[in-house]
Amino acid sequence: MPEESVAEERIALALLELLNVKPFDRISITEITEKASVSRVSYYRHFSSREDILLKHCSYVLDSIVEGFRSGIISNCYDFWQRLYKYLGETNLVSCMQKAGLEKEFFCIFEDRMAIIFSEIMGIDLAKKMNLVLLQFVIGGFTALLRRPSIIKHGITNEDVAAFLRCLEEHIEKNMRG
Repeated sequence: MPEESVAEERIALALLELLNVKPFDRISITEITEKASVSRVSYYRHFSSREDILLKHCSYVLDSIVEGFRSGIISNCYDFWQRLYKYLGETNLVSCMQKAGLEKEFFCIFEDRMAIIFSEIMGIDLAKKMNLVLLQFVIGGFTALLRRPSIIKHGITNEDVAAFLRCLEEHIEKNMRG
């Protein structure tokens, strides 16, 4: 997995900051490069468009979570949730992707990385119908949670986590009985 360079990260974070105060279509390359303190040459060396910045940054962020599991840095649900909050909540990445009209692309990348975590890393056999249904439920729960207006506006709260875990527990219990 290629790592995000310092310049790429600065450019992405500059765009995310600008998106918190300006509409996506009103943000210029000049504003981004000035805020990131990089040259236009550096910008074009790494990105072809503003959309490209967000898509690549989103991939880097979610890939880092996958890599965190693989390396053992993320070893439990709490670590996983904290990492999601840090990378998605604190930077408002999800709402920024929505503001840029890239919500569908974000969730495709998100679902792909979650499938890697659940199948490859956690060993869930996706060929088994129950495991696949459970995985789809978990991914759907995360997706629904990330799309909630309160998450987009204020970030992920402990109440959101607790509500999601209650739903997951109820779903598991229901499927175990039936």
